[in-house]
Amino acid sequence: MDADWEQYQSAGEAALQEGDFAAAEVIWRAAYQKARSFKKYDPRVSITLEGLSEALWHQGKFNEAQILVQHTLAIFAKTRGVDHPDYGIVCKNLAMLYHFQGKYLEAEPLYRQSMTILTKDLSPDNPDVLAVRTNYADLLKLLGRQEEAEQLNSEMLTGGNLTRSGQYQSVEPSSVDNLQPEPAEQSTESTANTNANNAADPWAQLRVEALRYAEMNALPAAENAWKQAIEMAQRFPVNDPRLPTSLEGLAEVYWKQGRFDLAEPLCRRCFNIYESVLGPEHADVGVITNNLAMLYHAMGKLQLAESMYRRSLPIRVLTLGPEHPAVFNLMMNYSNVLIALGRAVEAEEMKARFAGNSQGRWTRSGVHAAIDFEVSETLMESSADLPILGERK
Repeated sequence: MDADWEQYQSAGEAALQEGDFAAAEVIWRAAYQKARSFKKYDPRVSITLEGLSEALWHQGKFNEAQILVQHTLAIFAKTRGVDHPDYGIVCKNLAMLYHFQGKYLEAEPLYRQSMTILTKDLSPDNPDVLAVRTNYADLLKLLGRQEEAEQLNSEMLTGGNLTRSGQYQSVEPSSVDNLQPEPAEQSTESTANTNANNAADPWAQLRVEALRYAEMNALPAAENAWKQAIEMAQRFPVNDPRLPTSLEGLAEVYWKQGRFDLAEPLCRRCFNIYESVLGPEHADVGVITNNLAMLYHAMGKLQLAESMYRRSLPIRVLTLGPEHPAVFNLMMNYSNVLIALGRAVEAEEMKARFAGNSQGRWTRSGVHAAIDFEVSETLMESSADLPILGERK
């Protein structure tokens, strides 16, 4: 190993983490000069290329970053294959560079390829999947392919699930004004007692049935079980959490079926319960408000959707942090509503505020999680042929 390169890597990563991108560029350029003496497919080469290109990206130096990312993509094609998630990540980064430079025709196939690769290995709610879908949809609009863009946006919105609130774990029984929590998880020693209690509680049995049916995608059966649970829960005390639990469960089933008009009053009822019992800034109010916004959005009730997204966003940012995938998804849905309402400037301002951790985020591949310096001899035959970069400007 090269001690100097390792020191440069460590310092370069630290500078990127701190947001000092000018310093990061200087450090990674020094690492780059060291990497030019390594073999072509030495893992340190691609790590250096990614580190330097990220520093350049954040400073708007897209031309040089593009050269480095193209080289990284060629390396990954050889060492990882064109179906590997790392290859998909670098495709996304290169597509972003083309996109930001107005090279839309070059960006389009890369976004498409990245989306195909990443959706095979990552969940639909993963921020990188959401980011590439969002950027691809924006690019399709610029290319005049509005219907394809709308289809992508629709898949992002309706493809996910309504988010279930967490009040059953988070509410403290310190006041009669709060919902009373369900019993905490029991130890393995008391599992038999728990099962016996569930057997004695018809509502609990219905809940278990509904969840099991939903997991099996037997949605009509899940709907029927939740309806029975709601009917039973309406006889419980006003601060009992079983009613909102049941309402949320049925709303989620309706959402999955695309029956948004039936889900909306259930979510509205949950919202009223949570706001009055938990307070207007509670995390669960943020969850249910976002669900209402998504429902109104899907129903085309854009003014109502906008007000709910506006209400939910600060709560979700506060409770989850700005980099959470749920916050990113909320922000993008909100911005799409603003665009549909003719408020594109506001939408772009919002995207800019989240650019550091959303669709404009530079994504690193997973190679540096565990560096393996044992490279096949067939890939070590030729020396590194890295492009020659100009001096830092």
